Amino acid sequence: MHAAFVFGTRPEGIKCLPVSSQLEARGARVTIIHTRQHTEMLDSVFSVFGRMADVTLSDLPRGRTMCDLLAHLLAELPRLLQALSPDVVLVQGDTLSAYAGALCAFLSQIPVGHIEAGLRTGDVRAPYPEEALRRSITPFASYHFAPTRAALDHLEREGAEGTLALVGNPVADALAYLCPPRVQNPTTVLVTLHRRESRGEGHRRILSAVRTLAQRYPALSFLCPVHQSAEVRAAFSLLRGVGNITFSDPLPPDALYRHLAAARLVLTDSGGLTEEAALLGIPTVVLRDVTEREEELTLPYIRLGTSDPQRILATAEQLLRDEMPRIPSLTQPSPSARIADILLKSIT
Repeated sequence: MHAAFVFGTRPEGIKCLPVSSQLEARGARVTIIHTRQHTEMLDSVFSVFGRMADVTLSDLPRGRTMCDLLAHLLAELPRLLQALSPDVVLVQGDTLSAYAGALCAFLSQIPVGHIEAGLRTGDVRAPYPEEALRRSITPFASYHFAPTRAALDHLEREGAEGTLALVGNPVADALAYLCPPRVQNPTTVLVTLHRRESRGEGHRRILSAVRTLAQRYPALSFLCPVHQSAEVRAAFSLLRGVGNITFSDPLPPDALYRHLAAARLVLTDSGGLTEEAALLGIPTVVLRDVTEREEELTLPYIRLGTSDPQRILATAEQLLRDEMPRIPSLTQPSPSARIADILLKSIT
């Protein structure tokens, strides 16, 4: 069997590379196509997993819009997929790279496998544009690998065609491989923001709450790996001058997981970081009005803070008062192994 992976962002790499490793370990041919939607951030993922891309697309247009990026991918991927002629094209999640890879494979009559399929918020503009992209991939897919029961339920209600399977999330395999043991008596608060739908006034409101929280808890160390977007970096300037807040560039996965293992609290609008914190038992305030990770919100230590400063403060302070939760076990058996099993049994 020949499987081609199309991805170009750091979260995609973290979840696709464990699957590619499982397939290669079982004798499948794997081709990894790097779209360059991210560059340095994804290079760090390749480095920690010890697996580089087999094919890298040409440089993206400078000053690109999302439409420019999509046009670039749609111009390059079809000829490449036709030349490779894989048995299946695998994409993950809800990025422009995933959408373009799924669409081009579908139009080339190559089966599509969608990793982390079926997540929904019910609001096509939140998160933007991810909710629309993940919904749009579903009709192209022949294999729908759902991470949760709720995600599988969404796919079944929508009448998704092909193989629907509840496999768990491959990020559990990445955590098992890269994350060190939890630190006892942690004192770090990890803060990340990047969502497009919250940029501008939304980020300023959220960060005003973070600033107040840091001032109220001077014994805690607030670490902010700041997204590369100029708009996001400008918003984080609101936190300058607070002594227990430090800033960094985006962290490679192994460094991020070291800080996550030492975290007393996570404040984030990242769906991926939310699910990683949930798997590790780390109290988390989700800095969004809605989330597609609905099952994480059933856990007592994962709370929706929205973008309201008062709610964020109240939620964070309640989690800081609570006892640290017992560390849950990571998903067993391996989600990546489940995906590989399904593909190898159905594709000869």
